[in-house]
Amino acid sequence: MNQKIRKSADDILKLQESIYAHINTNRYQANLISDSKVWNQICSSLDVISDTIMAILSYCSNDYPKDTGLQYIYTYGLLQSLFIQQDAVKNLTKAFGEEYQISESLKKIRDIRNSAIGHPTYEPTKENVYYTYLSRNTLSKESFSYMRSSASGEDFFHDVNIEEILESQLLGVLDKYKFISDLLIETDKKHKERHREQLMVNIFPSSMSYLFQKVAQAIYSPDVSNVAFGGSMLESIERIYRDFEKELMNRNEIQGNEYLKYDLDQYFHAIDKLRKYFKEESKEMNERDARVYHYYLEKEHNNFIKIAEEYDEEYQDKKLEKNN
Repeated sequence: MNQKIRKSADDILKLQESIYAHINTNRYQANLISDSKVWNQICSSLDVISDTIMAILSYCSNDYPKDTGLQYIYTYGLLQSLFIQQDAVKNLTKAFGEEYQISESLKKIRDIRNSAIGHPTYEPTKENVYYTYLSRNTLSKESFSYMRSSASGEDFFHDVNIEEILESQLLGVLDKYKFISDLLIETDKKHKERHREQLMVNIFPSSMSYLFQKVAQAIYSPDVSNVAFGGSMLESIERIYRDFEKELMNRNEIQGNEYLKYDLDQYFHAIDKLRKYFKEESKEMNERDARVYHYYLEKEHNNFIKIAEEYDEEYQDKKLEKNN
């Protein structure tokens, strides 16, 4: 197989992985999925591009059929694969809100497809109408020829080198993929820069252990003053976690993260249970239950600290700065 074709195909698929990584990141996926047209256009375009690369590589690595009918199928199929691959790249670009400009090299391949197999029996242009004859005897894995006859009586002969158009096609697609990948990298960089100064771990004050201690004191020594003070400390914990939730929402980190959303909902549920216990609004809860909820809140807090630290590490990523 032509190594230029193989390398371009591999490079495209590597960039495609970076595009998949972007659209599957929680902070972007939720917004993309909210518009089903955009989401489906992105996903179907990515599928078609990888499918057609598979078709190109299979064409290059397998024997060309001896049967004439299958030769037509192979040639038609290859050219059609290039055509729909270009459409997929165009629609992928538009799905990310960017204008698509076709290169001259890709347009040339598109014109070959349109003339040879797309509209061979009637191809109107502004100046003329053309009719195409694909030369059966020239069909091969490496090349084919066709003649275009115009309504004005002129004939034009074209020789198509398959290897050359495959190289040109994949280089053109690779160029478009680099543009999209760079666009998404820049989008992610700007998003992180907007929030980089606000460390999520700083949302949790150093006094958190004191707050949990006073809530525990209200449970284990439930006199009037302890319960009142412990209840106020519980409210402080809730305010802190509401700030944490708000910051996650500002970063679009929670909208598409069902696991994190569930964990926070459970945390607020436990806070609500303890609040009702302190206010004697829950007849079912006893001191043992309250201890369990307090233990859960304090233990789960450590997990949320780790989550905050992970986000801070990601948003402070020095590798991102070096690469951009």
